Amino acid sequence: MRKVMYYWAATTLLLCAAYVVYVRTLPPDELVMANTSPFQIIVSLLVVGGPCLVVLFLWLFFGSIWRSLRSNRAFESGRAKERRAAQREL
Repeated sequence: MRKVMYYWAATTLLLCAAYVVYVRTLPPDELVMANTSPFQIIVSLLVVGGPCLVVLFLWLFFGSIWRSLRSNRAFESGRAKERRAAQREL
């Protein structure tokens, strides 16, 4: 879990920085209303951070489902081995 959070945070920060660099190369217009760095950082957090947060939640959600299915499969295969061993003893 810690690895996932670390990689997600690093990726999000890198993408936010790349977005700020990209926005600073654009000429001022209606889409880039303020050319101040704090405003551009806030916009990058909304434009990049929001989708990154959704991706994190989806990753954790589907990862927990996958981990649950994998552990259930291992549990069931262990029970099947126990049944076979019990039948051999009879």
